[in-house]
Amino acid sequence: MDQPQDHSEARALVARALVPYVDRPSSTDVARLVDDLITCGEGLRALVAAVPSGELSPRGTGALADWAYAIAAGPYGSNPNSTWNYARALARVVQGMAGALEQHRATSTL
Repeated sequence: MDQPQDHSEARALVARALVPYVDRPSSTDVARLVDDLITCGEGLRALVAAVPSGELSPRGTGALADWAYAIAAGPYGSNPNSTWNYARALARVVQGMAGALEQHRATSTL
């Protein structure tokens, strides 16, 4: 955790997911985006979880809880927007975990 973390991949994925609904990608691209967000999010989750509990801020704790819930719940429903909404939810949690790690780096308190 002493090395600066580059969260540019996370930021790029979040930007892809948090576009207006009118700019929603195709169903195939949304499915790929979900896979990419899960892969990136699992990496971030491992980094946040590696922070000693005494140094873990409420933001970091919340991000871990949100991630666990989102992964366990999966997309809700079977309408055309279900997977897109799930991608957007994952993106917000990825954004939160990356932010918590950046805060930790800046303040040495996650």
